[in-house]
Amino acid sequence: MNSNGTNYQQEKQHQVDHLFRHHYGQLVASLSKRVGIEHLSLVEDAVQEAMLTALDAWPVSGKPKQPSAWLYQVAYRTLMSEFRTDKRKQTLLIQQALIQADEQESKQEMGLQIPLSKEMSDDMLSLLFICCDSSLPAQSQLVFTL
Repeated sequence: MNSNGTNYQQEKQHQVDHLFRHHYGQLVASLSKRVGIEHLSLVEDAVQEAMLTALDAWPVSGKPKQPSAWLYQVAYRTLMSEFRTDKRKQTLLIQQALIQADEQESKQEMGLQIPLSKEMSDDMLSLLFICCDSSLPAQSQLVFTL
């Protein structure tokens, strides 16, 4: 690696150190206060993402006049995007649970037998449960198990 490559790497490392030392704690504290301490791990991830974005964007577009405000906005937008994604996932899970509950109700109304789970329909698993029945003599349980 030539000296230009080494200088670039050293400059990049210096930028990372500076960003982390001067902005990380303040950004995490501010965002945690805004969105709640229960989301601390998401806040930390968003701040780290903002810092990586800064390291990519600032060499091209130049350092903004207020770097901490820029980092805050990027981290906050990342957090809001994550919250929207989580909310959408929760909505889909709830919808799926409601669909499954409706299907089970309709099957019960029709008098169909509903296994406890898909695994229960497996013949081998059913046999193992039969083996655990206390009404069977121990010798029979052993035979069925083998």
